[in-house]
Amino acid sequence: MNQQPPQPFPLPARLASRDPLQYFNQPSDSNNQASSLEQALAIYHNNRKGVQIQALLKTFPCAVYLLSESLFATIAMQFIEQRPVAKSLEQVGVGFCRWLALQPQAKPILQDYPFIVALINWECAWHQAYFAPRWNPVCPEQCLQQLSDISSAKLSLPWQLNQGVSVVTSYYAIDEIWSTIRRLLNGKQTQLDIAKQDKQLWLISPTKDSIAVIPIVHQQLSQLQLSRKPWLSRLQPLSADFVAQAIAQQWLVNDYS
Repeated sequence: MNQQPPQPFPLPARLASRDPLQYFNQPSDSNNQASSLEQALAIYHNNRKGVQIQALLKTFPCAVYLLSESLFATIAMQFIEQRPVAKSLEQVGVGFCRWLALQPQAKPILQDYPFIVALINWECAWHQAYFAPRWNPVCPEQCLQQLSDISSAKLSLPWQLNQGVSVVTSYYAIDEIWSTIRRLLNGKQTQLDIAKQDKQLWLISPTKDSIAVIPIVHQQLSQLQLSRKPWLSRLQPLSADFVAQAIAQQWLVNDYS
């Protein structure tokens, strides 16, 4: 599929030919200077929106492939205008899927692509795992000791959930759909098979060298939710088997470098 690259975020004609860095290099009265400041800020905010839209396009390449760059860029622009400013470009896609699912005008998209929500969640999870901060390993002995004395008055547990860990659920084989679209993006001929099935859960997490994707069950999901909120672990302790698996898979970490 040949697609045109997304157009830059449009600027008003009166601003497009001006460089905000040059506004204050020339003497002017206070009124003109105030006007120049407003124009400089307008260019800055427009450029910032454009950068965030480009970040969304790069975060969700498979969704862009399905919807086209022009449609996705339009949706992304509305999302950027309605959401709080992200702390970093790596975080700009957080919340996009939930926001899209709540938009009335997105109903035709969700009908045409019933798996699109899971696909966007999958791409966001992969992105978050790739850009997860580096972590320090936990001490298994310390964790097991804490489990045996979970009622102690300690204020902190010897672990925290890896910030790059995400869980994706879907009634479609979203892992295969994602892999198929990636092959199409690379110019390979393949068939996209869409068939509804039993609900599945996948855990996507960073490792020291790559990104791991592991099917999980609801019991593991419950344990992950407990480990995300340490104060709950005191009321309902984590199982030793789960802690051992989570340490081995690097879902639980000590702290970050």
